[in-house]
Amino acid sequence: EFRRVLFRSVLTEETMNDALLRLRKAMQQDRIFLNPELTLTHVASHTGLTQKVISATLNQKAGKNFNEFVNEYRLEAVKKKLLGSGNEHLTITGIAFECGFNSQATFQRVFKQSIGLSPTEFMAQNPLKSA
Repeated sequence: EFRRVLFRSVLTEETMNDALLRLRKAMQQDRIFLNPELTLTHVASHTGLTQKVISATLNQKAGKNFNEFVNEYRLEAVKKKLLGSGNEHLTITGIAFECGFNSQATFQRVFKQSIGLSPTEFMAQNPLKSA
């Protein structure tokens, strides 16, 4: 418990804000979330941050764990592809895999938890796709 408290006090607001900026850049600009084998180790190497700093920053500043953070970006990419044109030849699962998910079961669960609908229900409610 002492070690946890000590570590928390070492991470300043500035350190966490910088870490969050680097993490968002890695996701938004570098799009590393598309790698289905993405791990905390990969992200640490890519951003130059330690795994502890990444985890602490995501927990304290973003209010989510590593997987939730990465899957948020993957879901946004899936929704864009589902709603966009030019992907009609792809299945929903194919789109999920293109966006970094490596398991259909995980994708279905995360999608439903986040959006409140299954991917199929989401598509059925989208007027752009049914037109």
